[in-house]
Amino acid sequence: MERRWNILLIIPLLAALLAFFLTDRIIYTALGFVVGYLILQGVRHLLLPSGLHSAVRAFQSGRLEEALERTNEIVNTKPDRWEPYYLRALIHFALSD
Repeated sequence: MERRWNILLIIPLLAALLAFFLTDRIIYTALGFVVGYLILQGVRHLLLPSGLHSAVRAFQSGRLEEALERTNEIVNTKPDRWEPYYLRALIHFALSD
């Protein structure tokens, strides 16, 4: 896991801690953690390489060659990110059937 993701994991914990100190109730602390986690997922969604969302949609709709082409373009432009490699492995696995 990249260091950036490790730092982002603080978001749900801070939201839970803030909810606990403001309300002093465990249910609101849990809700604060959930809200923080949803914020974390939104931030991760924004930080993904551009074009990966369209490649995932193509993969999910069964257009495997199009998804593979888009994923290879992403790998060529951003070789340091792990997400397109993972998607490419899934596509190759689906093509092997």
